[in-house]
Amino acid sequence: MMRMFTKNGRHARRAPLALALLMPLLAGMVAFSGPAGASVSSDVGSAFDYQLKVSLFSGPINTRGVGQVVCTNPPTNNIPAGCVPDTQAAVAASPLVTLPTTGSSTITGTQASMSGFVGPAEFFSTGAVSASTQGTTGGSGSVTSSTSIANVDASGSESFGYGPLDATTLYPKNPTGLSTTVASSCTSSETGTSGSTTITNGQLELDNGYDPLGNGTYSGGVGAHPPVRVIVATNPAPNTSYSGHIEVNGSQDFWTYVFNEQVTNSDGSLTVYAGHEYIQGPTAVGDLWFGKSQCGVKRTSKTTVTSSVNPSTVGQNVTFTATVAPVAGTGTPAGTVQFKVDGVNSGSPVTLVAGQATKAISTLSAGSHAIKAVYNASGAFLTSNGTVTQVVS
Repeated sequence: MMRMFTKNGRHARRAPLALALLMPLLAGMVAFSGPAGASVSSDVGSAFDYQLKVSLFSGPINTRGVGQVVCTNPPTNNIPAGCVPDTQAAVAASPLVTLPTTGSSTITGTQASMSGFVGPAEFFSTGAVSASTQGTTGGSGSVTSSTSIANVDASGSESFGYGPLDATTLYPKNPTGLSTTVASSCTSSETGTSGSTTITNGQLELDNGYDPLGNGTYSGGVGAHPPVRVIVATNPAPNTSYSGHIEVNGSQDFWTYVFNEQVTNSDGSLTVYAGHEYIQGPTAVGDLWFGKSQCGVKRTSKTTVTSSVNPSTVGQNVTFTATVAPVAGTGTPAGTVQFKVDGVNSGSPVTLVAGQATKAISTLSAGSHAIKAVYNASGAFLTSNGTVTQVVS
């Protein structure tokens, strides 16, 4: 089915005096703080080759690949729901690699081949598979993750990939000798995050050509027709999708395939799936993900606070502006800033717009007040804070 499968001279000697006179004024206008050290403080990286999660006839979820549960010596005709027989477990498994959050690391997993199926939903590879992620924290830290799968669907019976000629129909599934390989990768650093997918000899069957009852093939079924197939681009644009169906068990089952699916996660990292099949049923419902690469870095930020007028007078409206920026590199932090007056929250958090948040206050009493802005960590940026001393007369 879906078998879907990182200057000397006099004037110079007078400068210290001028600077000393300016320091109290500067201290009263702006100050900032944030995590000390490198701009990349932690990594996010992982990769796997495939995961299949499917429910058949509204039953329990069955998992193959990453997260599969193994049944030890199950009865031949009574395999417990949701697990994979131990005799199939090794080949159905998929390497999963996860990067430590700090330091410098390279993690790689390999396997000779894979074969996972739940009813008619299948994913096959007779070639080598690998999953790798590597990352380094520090001033030029970065993360790179990648996966590769060779000979996808070499059996020739699935809806994605190339294999031998399909002898059961008069319509050859593919030219002789071709095999499909898929790979994905992503890289993240202080300058940004990007991902890509490469598919060699990719072919997708949108309609298997069987008759409406699933009884006949193109060679003789009533209402049958040649299978409908498309060639998938070598480097598909992000989130390239196709929809199709098959006839199975006397009914049509529907699905949507997305190639080079790119998802931005809540922690700011990017996940790239070479392919993601949304299996929509009604016979089988679930997901097939393959060629997953995830990468991201946690970057230090700095928060600067300025006052529109300092000193001010009692009852005067003063606008405080918090500016949040990366310690190094490019990018504009998003999220919220909480303003505080002498350690007490002043109103609700303010949403950053183009890296800035403002707060107008007119209720300050006479004296000196610490106006603090705390950036709440969001996405790829860590928390930081800044303080300005406001003098009120």
